Amino acid sequence: MRSLLLALAVAALFVTGCRHREADADAAVVARWRFRGVEELGKGDRVPAFKATLGIPEAAPVKPRAATNLADQLVIRLTGATNGVLAAQLRPLVQAVAQYESAGEITAEGWSLAVQVPPAESAAVQSSVMALPPMAGQAAVQPQVRYTNGWLLAGSAAARLGRAASLPALGANGLLTGDFDLAVIGKVDPKKWPRVHLEFFATNGTVRTTGRLSFASAPAGDLPAWKIPDTLIHDPIIHFGAARGIGSLLAGNPWFEVLSGGKVPDQLCMWSQPGALFRTWIAAPADDGLARIPRIQTALDARVSTNAPVGQYVGVTLLSSNKSSIAVYNPTGPRGIMPTIGVARLKDQDFLMASVLRPARSTNPVPAELLGELNKPDLVYYDWELTGEAYLQWNVLVQYNKLVRGLRANALLPRSHTWMLAAAPKFGNAVTTVRRVSPTEFALDRSSSAGLTSLEWIMLTRFLDGPIVELRGMALPPGFGVPVRR
Repeated sequence: MRSLLLALAVAALFVTGCRHREADADAAVVARWRFRGVEELGKGDRVPAFKATLGIPEAAPVKPRAATNLADQLVIRLTGATNGVLAAQLRPLVQAVAQYESAGEITAEGWSLAVQVPPAESAAVQSSVMALPPMAGQAAVQPQVRYTNGWLLAGSAAARLGRAASLPALGANGLLTGDFDLAVIGKVDPKKWPRVHLEFFATNGTVRTTGRLSFASAPAGDLPAWKIPDTLIHDPIIHFGAARGIGSLLAGNPWFEVLSGGKVPDQLCMWSQPGALFRTWIAAPADDGLARIPRIQTALDARVSTNAPVGQYVGVTLLSSNKSSIAVYNPTGPRGIMPTIGVARLKDQDFLMASVLRPARSTNPVPAELLGELNKPDLVYYDWELTGEAYLQWNVLVQYNKLVRGLRANALLPRSHTWMLAAAPKFGNAVTTVRRVSPTEFALDRSSSAGLTSLEWIMLTRFLDGPIVELRGMALPPGFGVPVRR
């Protein structure tokens, strides 16, 4: 579900950088949270997956690396530029907010923060708070800070000291609770990104996540009947997801428009199989599938080339002999790996199917119980996965997406990514649903091993590891023995 809305477990202070927006009468909240802290998550048996994954050797190098990258991101958000000296000054604050229990509030008028810091670290964190610069384009304001009873209290003004500490405490099993304005945080379209309220709490050794999504206007129209290519989905599978009523959210996305060859789909279905990598498929119903193929090829030809500069896709399109599918051949990519979009016709219904490899041969149908989960009123989104195995599939897809654009597959020192590769086998099932409560209100519910899905772990670890740098320093030479389509 938009990857749990940008993996909101990342402390909102670092993502938003206390970003300003125009004040309104009630000083609308940009971000408000209370977080148990990574140190506490790794203790006890409240969530065994946390203890197991945070205690492995690969986890040890993550903390300093993540703090460094988060401090760099905070500086960029606050000042609009990089500054290594300032980032080093802010690192103790960043590390404390992630490591220990914290609470914070950011509004259009100011901010407040409370962190439970050990006495030995309090001086360094106080100095770090005092180094916070004003936001880009705003007048300098001296932060206020005080350390009392094991808590560091800070705010943009004296009147805000202690405000974060007064936010409701987490219950005995609470892990994280928060309210976030995603349009402001992500600098994205407020018509497509909601305000969210999320709660993560431990229950029976797993993590339960509940949430409320509030949109400014209805993001979905009438919910169409589910159209699932069930005869193409075979057991065993490690991931199955479906969404409907999403046409207005996808409209305007250039790649969905390219790969649709016409009107963007109003529903999607996705599944993965175990074993070989790249065994992931996406399908969308289309009433005129074959008629869309030429339009898709024309659109792709304008966006891929064997001469593509860094950051753009390298390849040439190849039309099948029966003109029912298009493959993108990358002469410098892995052999046998060709992203393909084609048409499958089932029960008088066309589906556009995107894939890299053919499905494994199997006579085992998709479990009826799994498809039966879709038969719930007002269900907009359903997703089930074996998180550890699905992580490996997403990982290779994300890496391939980087490589075919001339970028490195991973950051230079992918410590978080290396940790997650070791931790992924310790994760079990994750089930996520989103129901429509009203035209503008949606309810999220999830049960999982550690709170996030495989794709969300991919996003989070790559964010913590830092930016991906270029692999190629110049445009590829023309040709490679394969002509560029015109």
